[in-house]
Amino acid sequence: MVLRHGRPIALLRPPREEEVTERRSATLLWRNMRDLLAEGRRKPLLITWYGVGTAVLEPLPDGYQEGGEP
Repeated sequence: MVLRHGRPIALLRPPREEEVTERRSATLLWRNMRDLLAEGRRKPLLITWYGVGTAVLEPLPDGYQEGGEP
């Protein structure tokens, strides 16, 4: 879970096998955190480290309620 001012804005999870999504390097994530978090709130992004997928940043599921299950 990614929080902004204590509120959930996106999910960060490990990638699944053969998952197809846009790639972003961890270096770019660090340099452009605000822009990439905004993009990750709209669509899934695969975060890579030296070309290897290490995490997926994705929007909260539809109907997500803070403190509860979607």
